[in-house]
Amino acid sequence: MICDPGQSPVHSARVGGEVEVHYRWHALYGRRVPLHYSEVRAGALLSYVEAAPGVVIVLPSWMLDPAACADMALGAPRVDVAWSRRVR
Repeated sequence: MICDPGQSPVHSARVGGEVEVHYRWHALYGRRVPLHYSEVRAGALLSYVEAAPGVVIVLPSWMLDPAACADMALGAPRVDVAWSRRVR
């Protein structure tokens, strides 16, 4: 198989069903949404979910994993807003 170097190999698997978004900082957090399918792109598992009727978005699949998201917490700020305004 010859691949264009600008593209990554894709493996896709049709899944179906519903999934829950467990990443608490996503707009769909806590909602169950229809899963259209998942695929691996450049080594990352991505899930295509229906955010609204007829609107399919792509999420990294770890956002659907309760174990991956369980230990995430809001921490101390890492960006100095005053400093970032001076840089502009």
